[in-house]
Amino acid sequence: MTGVLVLADDLTGAGDAGAQCALRGVRSLVTTQLDVRPGDTGDAHVLVVDTASRHDSPAGAARKVTAIAARFRDAGVRRFYKKTDSTLRGNVGAELAALAAALGAPGICFVPAYPEAGRCTRSGIHYVGGVPVAESAFGRDPRCPVRESSVARLLAQQSPLPVRSIPITAFEGPGQPIEGIVAVDASSAGDVSRIAAVVGRQERVPCAGPVGFFGRLLDQWDLPRDPLPRPSCPGPLLLVNGSLHERSLQQTAWACGHGFHGVRFASEELACGACAQRVAAEAARTLAAGQDSVIGSAAGNGHAGAASCESAAASIAATMREVDRRLGRSRLPALVIFGGDTAAAVVSALGITRLWPVAFLDDGVSVSATGAEGRVIVTKSGGFGPVDIAGRVRAYLAGTAP
Repeated sequence: MTGVLVLADDLTGAGDAGAQCALRGVRSLVTTQLDVRPGDTGDAHVLVVDTASRHDSPAGAARKVTAIAARFRDAGVRRFYKKTDSTLRGNVGAELAALAAALGAPGICFVPAYPEAGRCTRSGIHYVGGVPVAESAFGRDPRCPVRESSVARLLAQQSPLPVRSIPITAFEGPGQPIEGIVAVDASSAGDVSRIAAVVGRQERVPCAGPVGFFGRLLDQWDLPRDPLPRPSCPGPLLLVNGSLHERSLQQTAWACGHGFHGVRFASEELACGACAQRVAAEAARTLAAGQDSVIGSAAGNGHAGAASCESAAASIAATMREVDRRLGRSRLPALVIFGGDTAAAVVSALGITRLWPVAFLDDGVSVSATGAEGRVIVTKSGGFGPVDIAGRVRAYLAGTAP
C-alpha cells in the first residue's frame, strides 16, 4: 500500500516526516530497517526509512539511498522524498544525487528552507534565525559542522550533479526544467506552498528538503486520510536528553523545575559502569513510584568532539536498557527523547525497529506508537521545541491538552 517513500538521515528527522503525515491523517510507518521490503509496510501509505547516514562518508550515504530507492522504484512506487536537515548538516549533496540516479531522473527539486522554524534561503544563502548557517551554532556542531552558507557551493562539494540555486520567481516560470539539483529560495511558508504546487502534481519528480516542504507536498498528493488513534499514557514519563544543544539543555532544566525528578550527569560519567548503574537505579526507582523522571546532560560542553558525542549516545542507550530491565513487567509506557543520535541509540538498545507516527506536537516534535509493545515514543530534534515542551508532552499524553 506504500505510495510514498521518504528517506531521512536520522531518526528524529524521520519521526518529523511521519508527524507531518499524522497531522493530515495519513498513515505512515517509520523504520530503521534498511532491508525493509515494499510488501512489509502494513497499512502505511507513506514509508519513512531512517538511513542513519548523517555521519557516514558521502559514498556510504549514497549507497544506502541508492539501494533502498531502487528497491521501491522496482516495486512501482512513484513518489520519493529525501528528507534533509533544515540546517544542511549531513551528506545532503551526495544523497540528493544518489536518489536522482537511482530513479533515472534528470534532476531533483530541493527546497532547503523551513520558514516556520526560522530556516530561510535568500539569494542562495541559507539562514538560521537570520544568521547565515555557517555562522550559527550549527557551524560549530561537534559531529557535523556546516562550514558553508551558500547552498550551491555546499552541495557542489558533495554532488557530481550540476547545482543551480534560483529564486522562486524563476522556478515558477514557464517550462522551468528540473535538471541536476535545483535549489529554490524560500523565505515564507507561502513560498514553500507555491513551490509544492508546481511539482506536487508531477509524478516521478523526486523532491527534497526539510519536513515543511514535505508537508506541503502531502497537501498536493491524493493519499487516503483517516482519523488516527490518539495514544493515552496516564503513567509516568521518562525524558532522556543526550543533546548538548542549548535549547535541549534549557528544556531539560525546565522539566527538572516542573515536576520531573532529575537524574543528571556529565556525559562522560556514563562511561563509568558504576555511575551508569546508579543513574539507572535512581531513574527506575522514581518511575516505579509513579513520578516523571529525567535522565539528562547536566551542562553543555562547547568543546565536545564527535567521538565524545557518539560515546555519550551509546552510554545513554546502555543506561536505558538497564532502566528497562529494572522496571521488568511494569515496562515504561512512555519515553521522550531529545536528539537524533540519542533517539537512534536508545530505540536500538530497546529492540525497537518500527514506529507508527500518530501526532505532530510542534516543529521537530513527533509522537509515535510502537505497536504490540504498547509503548509511546516522543522524539524531538535537539534545536527544536518551546522551553516547556516536556510539560506539553505530559499534558497531551494525559489527555488534558489537544
